[in-house]
Amino acid sequence: MQRGKFCSWEKYIGVIGTIGFFWLSFGLSGRTIAAIDLEPDTSAFTATVENRVPSLVAKDGLVLQVKLREGKRPYNFLLDTGAEISVLDSAIVQDLALNRLLDLESHDFAGNSKKVTLYQSKSLTVGSATIYNVPILSVDMKFLQTTYGIPIDGLLGYDFLKHFVVNLDYKNHQVIFSRTNHVSIPSDVLRATMHKNYFAVTLPITIDHMPMDVLLDTGAMGEAFAAPNDLLEKCKVKIYSKGGIVAGAFGYSARDIMAKAEVRVGKYTFKNTSIMSSQLPLAGHKFLAKFNVILDYPEQKAWLIPNGKVLLPKDSYHTGLGLVSDANGFLVVRGIWEGSPADVAAIGVGDRILAINGIKTPAQTEAYWRIILHDDKIKTLEMVIQNSAGIRTITLKKCNLFAVHRVKTLKR
Repeated sequence: MQRGKFCSWEKYIGVIGTIGFFWLSFGLSGRTIAAIDLEPDTSAFTATVENRVPSLVAKDGLVLQVKLREGKRPYNFLLDTGAEISVLDSAIVQDLALNRLLDLESHDFAGNSKKVTLYQSKSLTVGSATIYNVPILSVDMKFLQTTYGIPIDGLLGYDFLKHFVVNLDYKNHQVIFSRTNHVSIPSDVLRATMHKNYFAVTLPITIDHMPMDVLLDTGAMGEAFAAPNDLLEKCKVKIYSKGGIVAGAFGYSARDIMAKAEVRVGKYTFKNTSIMSSQLPLAGHKFLAKFNVILDYPEQKAWLIPNGKVLLPKDSYHTGLGLVSDANGFLVVRGIWEGSPADVAAIGVGDRILAINGIKTPAQTEAYWRIILHDDKIKTLEMVIQNSAGIRTITLKKCNLFAVHRVKTLKR
């Protein structure tokens, strides 16, 4: 497909490498990895995906058991094809007393920045494979855990994946690592592009006839597709937020757009598909999970083989609220989709939610409330709201947000 002026994800990354939810000022992959070993006579192994995931949003996230030389227990790492360097929760890094390398300025995909520190582990093991002298980025993972409700200790990135043919078998909830590809590739599959000596795997698509290359990002678990606001502004049907809805590693965005557009990927056409804001174009978990994804890093080839009929959600069934917990455990409104039930009810950014359906919000985790907000079976929520005007009780009925707008573009 001919690449158009809006297509290149490099436009949004430039010369910096991405680490899932993070951007670094320079890439370090390959510089400190000394070697990789497989157990004798082992040419392939299967890493069983942890299925103890309480989140409805990311119930099929590829969370693997990872061992570090310095650790006494296995750690839960989310396999993240959008991560150039593997990541470990900062509290665990301190407990393990890893070797400190240097400080970096990092940016998340919601547009926030923060200084982070790069450490080094003596070895990292998944199944029967071990890599040595591994760079590990130290990041507070609590934000991601509350966002997705998954017990994540770290992210498994390109510095490990690049040594293997990686088969992301979503249908059977497993990841298979091998040194050569053993999967028969049909002729009519989607073919992605690998970039030599660089972590990114990209796929050509069009959004409302705008061609672009999207990053395949298994770490973007809440999305099928996402794109920068300057691209979503060009879509005919879109909704704006008051405040920030999209979550990054270091906080929320300032303002977001959700578009409803036609997405074309190879032979597939997805009409009226919801697309969220992000700092770069990407295809996330909700799209990738429809396929058996083969990433042949040694041969620089990648394929997406459909697991069956490929269908994507066409709308967002929601109250329109973006929430975050405060220091006391109460939920605070961080963002609201314009025209949503929350907006119609005159809930404002900064309002506190004291209780939902008779349960005080500090009595449950932020991840629990996110599940409630996204559970299509729960259609009505009674909320006790507090702001400068006092305390009131309201009832919100979830709806399909684009249906409310009847395909009318909202103005700022």
